[in-house]
Amino acid sequence: MSLKRRVASAALLLGLCIGGWQPAVALPPAEGAVLLEVTGTIGATNGSTATGEPAAKLDLSLLERFGGTVLTTDTPWTEAPVTFEGMSGAQLLALLEVTGQSATAIALNDYRVEIPVSDFREAGLLIAYKRDGKSMPVRENGPLWIVFPYSQRADLNTNAYQARPGGLRHKGGLPALLALLVGAALGALAILFAHALNEINKEVGDPPDNLRWAVSDLEHEFLRLRLASERTAQSGSAADFQALKLRLDIFASRIPILQVGTFRRKLDERPDLAAILAQAEATLARADEVLLQAETLGRRQTAQALSQALEPLAPALRRMTVRVGQLESQQQADYQTEMQRLLVLIVLVFIVLAAGVLAFVVLLWLQHRRLSQSNASLSRLSHELFQANQTKSRFLANMSH
Repeated sequence: MSLKRRVASAALLLGLCIGGWQPAVALPPAEGAVLLEVTGTIGATNGSTATGEPAAKLDLSLLERFGGTVLTTDTPWTEAPVTFEGMSGAQLLALLEVTGQSATAIALNDYRVEIPVSDFREAGLLIAYKRDGKSMPVRENGPLWIVFPYSQRADLNTNAYQARPGGLRHKGGLPALLALLVGAALGALAILFAHALNEINKEVGDPPDNLRWAVSDLEHEFLRLRLASERTAQSGSAADFQALKLRLDIFASRIPILQVGTFRRKLDERPDLAAILAQAEATLARADEVLLQAETLGRRQTAQALSQALEPLAPALRRMTVRVGQLESQQQADYQTEMQRLLVLIVLVFIVLAAGVLAFVVLLWLQHRRLSQSNASLSRLSHELFQANQTKSRFLANMSH
């Protein structure tokens, strides 16, 4: 059985374990804020958990309706006897038809402590919802508090029993703080990496991407155009001449690709490449003029004239392809160099952050250890004072007789 106190929706969660399953009996629904939620091997339910597990959910009205047990006792955490009102463990087991054998109590900060179900029946365990007639806020161990009849039973004045309700209120937040520190360090590294990568892109520039492909494709179509013109010049056939015109149109379609978007921007940054592209445009215009004279010159002479017009462009396109390849290789090398520098910087920053976090964690651990030792000493002192007070009370009672 597990007990978990929540601030808002549920103040206490009981998970019962080690027991056989039995059909659930319906409880009255909880109309107010749920203070007690019980799951596990229970026979009476009125709802379910977020995961769909059957559960018994009790609000203050249901606790008062089926509880109402009053207990006045001293506790190690109060200076005078306190009157608690709540639902006894026996009432809870009977109401929910519990068949489990153990319980896990879970505090607001997820601290857990095991409680035998036998303590619910035999040790007088009380799940209190009022203290001296008033509801208990979270800062006063509420809204529910597990208490035992310490004044009535001397065998309960041990650390084993006192740690059960008291343990629900104390747990160090060191793991959560460590997780926060690690998350902050990783977040700082991610921000640093993104900023550095952006600066590298600004300095080195984007990789050429498809520019090399576009230039190579332009040269490839130009070579196919030259072959078509040479074939037509030799054969003079109408079919070859139509194929030549088609090849010229395909070559012409490749030039506008380099005149728009990032291709144009990259070529404008390199005057030598922009000049070659301008030469290709001029050559295309000259080829169109030659085709207009086809009826006068004839197919064979037109193809020969076209070959002569295309001839000067061949070495220029070859230089353009080679130059773009060199630029791409250089940019990739620069990019890799900057990335290596970035990785080295990140590793150095990570080492510094890790060292700082480690030092801080060690300090926190030492402080946490000192606080734990102090709490243990205070707990022992509280127990000794409680025992002394009990001894004094018994002595005075004997003297009065």
